[in-house]
Amino acid sequence: FAAPFGAYDNTTIPLVALKYNSHRAFANQGLNFWPYNKYLIYVRYVTNQTSLGQVKAWVDEAVTQDGWLVLVFHEILPVVDPTDEYSWETTKFQDFIDYLNTQGIKAQTVAEVLDGFTVLNANPSFENKLVSWTTDNTKKVIVNTGNNGSYPTPKNSLKMTGSVTAAHVYSDKIPVSFGTTYGLRAYTDSRNLTAGEVGFYIDEYDQNGSWNSGKWLGGFNNKNVIDKSYVYTPTYEDVKTAVIQIYMTAGTKGNVFIDNVEFFAR
Repeated sequence: FAAPFGAYDNTTIPLVALKYNSHRAFANQGLNFWPYNKYLIYVRYVTNQTSLGQVKAWVDEAVTQDGWLVLVFHEILPVVDPTDEYSWETTKFQDFIDYLNTQGIKAQTVAEVLDGFTVLNANPSFENKLVSWTTDNTKKVIVNTGNNGSYPTPKNSLKMTGSVTAAHVYSDKIPVSFGTTYGLRAYTDSRNLTAGEVGFYIDEYDQNGSWNSGKWLGGFNNKNVIDKSYVYTPTYEDVKTAVIQIYMTAGTKGNVFIDNVEFFAR
């Protein structure tokens, strides 16, 4: 979904997430970096003042930084009216396509980029309640069925409510390999979070099933609706399985909804 005029906020994004797999912005300029934020895709937009050299430079930047470049063209015309800001000449566009072909760069659809992986953890969208997940605070951690999640199955989502005690949610153990890069991505709705922190952590286990290390991926305390995405690599060679941990600190106030917690290899 591309927001009309690039206008969106924390009220519209949850509505978009009910029916669409991703959301493309307009004013948000730059590259997107793996494993990507599905509901805030950055772009570079092309106007009649954008030179062919500039567009080529954006491509070169994406290649150098290993980023995903999304280009927005509004209209491609043989002749561009100088007052028609969001148009580009056909000859420039063809030269740009020729440049991509020369560099061996193939364009991909948004779906190819965002969904070209296999989810390694079970029940990522909580459609089977808390099957394959456990919690140490059953009073404050539930599966909500009020359509507070994200596409394609928004009905169920994890709801964590703050209290004086901390709360944690753990996935089943997921086989991992040392030297492989993994991504963790989750839809989060923290509009009702007023104090405290929610975040993601990876617990690591050896071949005997013993905990030997862990990695904090990141936390958030802002009122926002967005995908959280993190890069994870096993810390040691003897790490054989990983557990996704979602935590809520003691003293947190308000609640958050979390959905589509996906763990995958690059």
